[in-house]
Amino acid sequence: MFIDLTLSELSKYSQELGFDNIIKINIEKVKNSKELQKLISQNILPLIIEASDDDELNRIVFENKKVDIIFHLEDKRKPYDPTHFRNSGLNQVLCKLANKNNIHIGFSLDEILKSKNQSLLIGRIKQNIKLCRKYKVKMVFASLAKDKYGLRLSKDLISLMKVLGMTPGEAKHALEYASELFKK
Repeated sequence: MFIDLTLSELSKYSQELGFDNIIKINIEKVKNSKELQKLISQNILPLIIEASDDDELNRIVFENKKVDIIFHLEDKRKPYDPTHFRNSGLNQVLCKLANKNNIHIGFSLDEILKSKNQSLLIGRIKQNIKLCRKYKVKMVFASLAKDKYGLRLSKDLISLMKVLGMTPGEAKHALEYASELFKK
């Protein structure tokens, strides 16, 4: 069960929600960094964050140990990359924080399928996978399909992850962790 909440809604529903639910926070809805910190500090697990284009808010997410997964880092960037690097939303500082706080970096098949500029997005994902491997950050891959046409077999997802640069072991772990988390 996915629940998209703001701070006021979270306090309203916190009594009704158990640990078997997944809380998804879209930080685009959050007004400032204090509200985001307050929202994350609520004692509800597992917590999935959808990244923002604001680097300060993303940094707050990476500094918090209660966050389990952060998705869509690549998608929230400008529609072009500078000449000498890819603006993928992830860097060595964020990777070190993610490793320290046991935060998984999430990639979504739905994001790839529905992207208007797939080549740019795939390049950013490949860069983020390289960074995650270098700094030993765990990765998650999920379809996050909104309809039946976005679903794929697990062997197809593993093949895609290998093409994107994951090793077979990383690809298997990325799918297993996502399925564990979403079954709770």
